[in-house]
Amino acid sequence: MGRSQEVERFAREDGHGEGDRENAVLVERRRDVGHRGVDDGLRGGERDEVLAAVVVGVSHYLMAFTRIAYNNLHALFWSTLAMLMIALAWRTRRVIFTWAAGCAVGLCLYTFTPALFVGPTLAVLLGAGFLRRPTRRQAAAGVLLVAAFAVVVIPAVISTPPNEMVEVLQRESKREFSASDPTSTFVYSLTRSFVSLFVNFEWHHHYIAGALLDPISATLFAMGLTGAMMGARRRGERTALLWFGIGLLLIALTTYLQEPHLTRLLYLLPPAALIAGLGARTVWRAITRVLRWPEWIGCVVVVSITAGIPPVNAYLLHVHSVRNLRIEPEALAVRALMDHPDETIVFVFHERNENLELLLRTY
Repeated sequence: MGRSQEVERFAREDGHGEGDRENAVLVERRRDVGHRGVDDGLRGGERDEVLAAVVVGVSHYLMAFTRIAYNNLHALFWSTLAMLMIALAWRTRRVIFTWAAGCAVGLCLYTFTPALFVGPTLAVLLGAGFLRRPTRRQAAAGVLLVAAFAVVVIPAVISTPPNEMVEVLQRESKREFSASDPTSTFVYSLTRSFVSLFVNFEWHHHYIAGALLDPISATLFAMGLTGAMMGARRRGERTALLWFGIGLLLIALTTYLQEPHLTRLLYLLPPAALIAGLGARTVWRAITRVLRWPEWIGCVVVVSITAGIPPVNAYLLHVHSVRNLRIEPEALAVRALMDHPDETIVFVFHERNENLELLLRTY
């Protein structure tokens, strides 16, 4: 339908002046364009989310942790749940999701790394949004979130003596390691933690080693990170970028050695996976918009890239995890006890190993 015909249609239906009818046509056109843009964004978002789920679900770090039921596994579920509830509260503006977000943040305090990182991350995200455009609705949502957080946390505060809380904080701060040069410790930890997303030939902790991301995911992450830093236009893109950046800073601030703490890097896996999804969107746009190839070719390319991620992570698990299982003192002790169950074995180690002591007492 041509422009003049659209104007005539509005004239017959509404009986307004020609100027009003032309404005109505322009508004209608803008709505159509807006709806098409939203639909395209939703379809692109679904592709991003599928790839992000694959990156998280088949991570060789995650598979290595599942062998020993390490408590850092909690970082994925509770931190992602808290961010999901915040995203749903932003999108729907419903009270139930705001309350659920506060409860999720409170439950994070019952785990390890989420207790350290989730609260400060959300405080920065929500505080920045409130300072940018403060409204009464946002203030009320903040009060509701804090109330839900308090309801979940108060039982633990009441049942835990204050001296035990102080003892845990002092023990976990490891001040004797970083007090000599805290600035250097932070800088080295920050840079090496970021580099460990892509390559790691030296460090290993608790049966995991190697880079956090496989080569395919790391390439997509680099593409998505570059695009997001050049101009993140959507709230989801900005949130993923800030989630990753704040988490990286917090890991460096709470690490007491000048090397990356690989077990805490697992907290960065969900935001890194989302940013890798943005990289897949860049590939899609390059194929369908820059090269102007058919969309099915873009689908084949993105699906092929996604399908290559699981076998690569399985290979990394076999290479890194198995090698570290051979040298970890806990693994050596278990192998010795299993090979010689009826003999007396004396273990000598040059430094205190709480995990090994617990294992020996258990056996």
